[in-house]
Amino acid sequence: MRVLVIAQYFPPRRSTFSSRWAWLATFLAERGHTIEVVAFLSTARQLGNLQHAFESDPPPPGVVFHPVLPVLRGQGLATRAVADVLAAMRGFRQAMAVKDVDVVVASAPSLVLAPLGWLVARAQGKPFVLDLRDAWPELMDDWREWNDDGQGPRPLHPVKKAMFPVAKYVVAGLIHTLRLKADAVVVTTERLALRLRSQGAKRVETVRNTSSKEWPYALRRVPLQQDELRVLYMGNVGRAQLLATAIRAAAHAKRSGINLTFRIVGGGPQLDAAKKIARLEDAPVEFVDRVPTYEVLDHYRWADTVLVMLRDWESMKDTVPSKLYEALLTGRHITASVAGEAADLVNHYSAGDVVPPEDVDALAALWAILATDRSCLHVPLGGRHWVRKHLTPEDLSHTFENVLTEVVEGREA
Repeated sequence: MRVLVIAQYFPPRRSTFSSRWAWLATFLAERGHTIEVVAFLSTARQLGNLQHAFESDPPPPGVVFHPVLPVLRGQGLATRAVADVLAAMRGFRQAMAVKDVDVVVASAPSLVLAPLGWLVARAQGKPFVLDLRDAWPELMDDWREWNDDGQGPRPLHPVKKAMFPVAKYVVAGLIHTLRLKADAVVVTTERLALRLRSQGAKRVETVRNTSSKEWPYALRRVPLQQDELRVLYMGNVGRAQLLATAIRAAAHAKRSGINLTFRIVGGGPQLDAAKKIARLEDAPVEFVDRVPTYEVLDHYRWADTVLVMLRDWESMKDTVPSKLYEALLTGRHITASVAGEAADLVNHYSAGDVVPPEDVDALAALWAILATDRSCLHVPLGGRHWVRKHLTPEDLSHTFENVLTEVVEGREA
């Protein structure tokens, strides 16, 4: 098959979703398929980074890149929305220049890519697959809290405040329609898959955002005798996590006499706000920049418990952070400040303890218990066995390939 992928996040660009596409594209290419990637870049500098990365680590044979450079730059939501539309117009021309494709895949979360992929598929008379990372457009329901970094929502410009509900109405209706019109929708959680099937989507398949790390053994259990409780968060510091909750919980625990160290490894748009809150709260927090893959395991070895957290938004109940699968592989106790499917997985495998999202008191109380009774940090390895048996990149790539094959064969029939 010749697969046309329209994506914003694709390797070597670093993100959870580009990591997912790294193993998907490699598997499909090794199976003899050609992957034509129309990759949207957010800055012109990324083109140089892309070329440099390909010199040291070229894409596998069969993966062809067609980078789309930005037309307009800006950080505001309105500017970025206009920039996305202009870039989509340029991307449409580049996508249409790719001939003899068998199937078109639009990889969200960028909201303009879904309609763009559908238009390209319609224009070329090919099946359309929507690869949906999160519960879009339902995530837009909480747009008023998107700019809340833990210090309270910042007031929006009156024009933005007036226009966003209109844009939300239009975009939400469009994405809802495309989820139903797509020949197949690929999602990352079973809860979202069930909901889309109940709404009438033609075919919905779950391909989880598993970890691609190869860890052949679980980490050695943490000692039962230790004065300090070590909490690790590794990942994005963004609006979907609101790490301010955990920082305030760590400060609360410290004021209660708990000897706790909270280590945050990573970066993101709310990192500066997180550091400010940590200073104001006098929280026992260490900040570590993003680390290369070979250093990741050392941080998990250091930790007594691994924090996984999401916002208290209804749409987040349909989300499972990729770091949860990684944490399950380590065998470490998981502090889960989540609801929905992510909470269900932690509870099902007794992999740790779950508290309600955005609940500072509950999180601080849990850490006090763990510090007092460290036997609670020893958890069974059922979650690790499940990930290693059922969620390998190869198995999930097979599922993705089957979806593409079936929609192509269905269209040809």
